[in-house]
Amino acid sequence: MDKEQVIYMRDIFLEVLRTSLLTGILILGIIITKDKFLAKYSHKFNYFLAVMVIIRMLLVISVKLDININENDTAYYKVIYNLTQSHLNNINTVDYIYIAMLIWIIGSTGVLLYYIYFQGKFYFKVRNNMTSVKNTRILQILIDEKKNFNINKNIKIKIVKGIFSPAVIGILNSTIILPAQQFSNNDIKWILRHELIHFKRKDNIMKLLMILSISLHWFNPLIYIFRKFFNEQCELSCDEAVISRSKIEDIKEYALLLVKSARYRNKLEISIMSSQLTDKKVNITKRRIENMLNLKSRKKGMAAAAILLSVIGGSLFALNINEVSATASQNNTNNVAEKNFNQSNDNYKGKKPAARRSATIKLETYTYKDAPEELRKQHEENCKAVNKEVKDSDIIGKFVSVVWNE
Repeated sequence: MDKEQVIYMRDIFLEVLRTSLLTGILILGIIITKDKFLAKYSHKFNYFLAVMVIIRMLLVISVKLDININENDTAYYKVIYNLTQSHLNNINTVDYIYIAMLIWIIGSTGVLLYYIYFQGKFYFKVRNNMTSVKNTRILQILIDEKKNFNINKNIKIKIVKGIFSPAVIGILNSTIILPAQQFSNNDIKWILRHELIHFKRKDNIMKLLMILSISLHWFNPLIYIFRKFFNEQCELSCDEAVISRSKIEDIKEYALLLVKSARYRNKLEISIMSSQLTDKKVNITKRRIENMLNLKSRKKGMAAAAILLSVIGGSLFALNINEVSATASQNNTNNVAEKNFNQSNDNYKGKKPAARRSATIKLETYTYKDAPEELRKQHEENCKAVNKEVKDSDIIGKFVSVVWNE
């Protein structure tokens, strides 16, 4: 990578760290409240909450806002803090941020390659063990259930040897896969209803986004706890939708189907980017059944969802608030600052007093690459004096500008 690419990647890496910290706080809040506060809300809301956190983890950007403040001081000038010997001593020959960035890139690439390999291996095995469904009874139930959900897109249905839990696989072209065993009409109805809800909600895409989030924030241990919460709420909310208008007898029938499917184990490891009827972990299936048989109503969480969107949306903004007053800046100017002060003072002759005008104060940190020519030359001389290599990423000074509004 050339120097410009390195600086660009450093900026992305630092933004990833910031995003990971912010979403880590949200995840920690979820972990603390999921068994009490969040348990009062529907699983649809909890799943929505998890999806919003995933989207925020992927938005490694921030919108910077400059704040205009009123200034009653009569000084109006630009100040450039010059590079001093103490600043120069702080220039590290070892760039730890660069090293950390390289580790992050290697880790992210490794995680992503692992999931790509696992996904490719799964699809290869499924393709070799897949046969078309020729049973007209199953095909007719699929047509009827698609009509119930207003789904017009063609969805394939296949039989796969080696699995015992039905699932929907694929991102763009979805396929429902069934185990090579006999199911009653009602069992087929519940299975297809469950998988079609996954399809309609685009849950496989959400799981792909979860993988991308892990590849970006693999260093954050909280994301692995959050992944469990996300997968659990995905299935619980799907069950919630399946039985939303069902009688207690139908709910028990659906729960029995989960129990029967959970007794078996897949010979083929199901892809993490697929949505299956039952999980290999018995405790999750047990919780799903207990949740279905619990007829206690839950809050929909509309107000909480609005607050959540406001918090996540607000985290995208970074306020650039400067607490440097004109008076303080005047007391800390050096030779370069005094020169710029005189130039700025000449430019403001005849202007109305500062007390009657507002000012915009902006603080910028200059690197060697984007610093003014005068500072670049001075930095080169200082580095040459101590036998330091000049780098584009060297931080060599801060520029404080006070712009008076008319």
